[in-house]
Amino acid sequence: MWAQNKIDPVVKQIELDLTRTLPNNRHYDSARADGIPRLRRVLIAFSLHRPDVGYCQGLNRIAAVALLFLSEEDAFWAMCLIIDRLMPPEYYTRTLLGAQVDQRVLKDLLADKLPRLSAHLAEQNVDINLCTFNWFLCIY
Repeated sequence: MWAQNKIDPVVKQIELDLTRTLPNNRHYDSARADGIPRLRRVLIAFSLHRPDVGYCQGLNRIAAVALLFLSEEDAFWAMCLIIDRLMPPEYYTRTLLGAQVDQRVLKDLLADKLPRLSAHLAEQNVDINLCTFNWFLCIY
């Protein structure tokens, strides 16, 4: 486990999410699974590399999937590329502004392309964000 005496809230959240990441995958299905230490190191390294982002749910799945195919170092750099260059600015910052913008675009597209479904969801007081926000954070 990461330094026990370090009470960093980012590290604490990472620790909570490690076994929740891909619980049906043998590399991440328990605290003793072989992928957990690698996932921990990549997420902590990324949080130190990008303190403005730190850690948010969604990053764990991106890292875990990368680690299925890449070395730790390559998974780290893949995350950097995805977050820094491919995703909109402020997607993973504390405000999640980029992710919120995407949710608004999705709602507008739904209203434009599927107006009956959009109206039905509104009548039923269904907030589509509850279903889709996490999908967007982990890039589906």
